[in-house]
Amino acid sequence: MIDPINSLKKEIKVGSNAFEYGYEQLSEIRIFSKKFNVATWVCLHTNTEALRKVHPKGHDFEGQPAVPNYASAENGQMNASRSCDFVTLHRYIYDKRDWMYTRMYVSKVKNQELGYRPNSINQPIMWKSILNNVGFEISGKNLIKYPSKKQLTIDNTRKSIQKK
Repeated sequence: MIDPINSLKKEIKVGSNAFEYGYEQLSEIRIFSKKFNVATWVCLHTNTEALRKVHPKGHDFEGQPAVPNYASAENGQMNASRSCDFVTLHRYIYDKRDWMYTRMYVSKVKNQELGYRPNSINQPIMWKSILNNVGFEISGKNLIKYPSKKQLTIDNTRKSIQKK
């Protein structure tokens, strides 16, 4: 996981520019992933313009930042062009009702042979934060198994030792 990609040091070659460097960087990540048969998750922030786009008057989330698309990510469309999959996580942190939900939008799935595909912008996958931010529930189900909080006891009677 690279979180965020803008934290990597830029070594732009003479005669190149930031756009070309970004394309080269994403291509190198893609080659590395294929060579070592691993998934690489690259986290991106939205660009400034995306933060200015808010839901219109009358919308359920009026005045709050709208759901960004891949063009809204840093360096824009190149991220979707160089990736196999593209996922957006979005939260309405200012909303009284929905501040605890993280919405997941799957915008691109390159390999759909296993049945995975993008989801509708109107039907995101909803993750609800568990009280005290210790995890998430999906469709009301907590998928994390927590260790038992049962008090341990020590058996001082030594029943297992036999007298000779």
